[in-house]
Amino acid sequence: MYLGFAFSRGLDLLNTDNSAVKLLGLCVLVLPLLGGWLIVREIRFGFKSSSMGQQVAEDLLPSREIKPRSPQADEYLESAVARTKDAQNIWQNWFCVALGYDLVGERKLARESMQYAVELLEKQ
Repeated sequence: MYLGFAFSRGLDLLNTDNSAVKLLGLCVLVLPLLGGWLIVREIRFGFKSSSMGQQVAEDLLPSREIKPRSPQADEYLESAVARTKDAQNIWQNWFCVALGYDLVGERKLARESMQYAVELLEKQ
């Protein structure tokens, strides 16, 4: 419904004589499409990473007893990074690195590692 309204208003603005209003109309058309694409991309990333979590061996995952930002979280991250250094092309290792970064509170690095794990899985 929102997209229909936005497109309708965007087309109305494009049909005016004022170039500034036409530019605004173009933005009204493009921004909802960009937003929709970003939402779809994030949802796909979430489903893909969730599916990957179900495929990782149980012994590679962190224990449920590990508390975020604890010494055990640091140890888990160190072990995951060490495993990854030995085998950098295995997506499961990067998945575990992402979990480790998340446990120590490094969300940006966790997301980058998870995205790399997804890329590796898609190349297989």
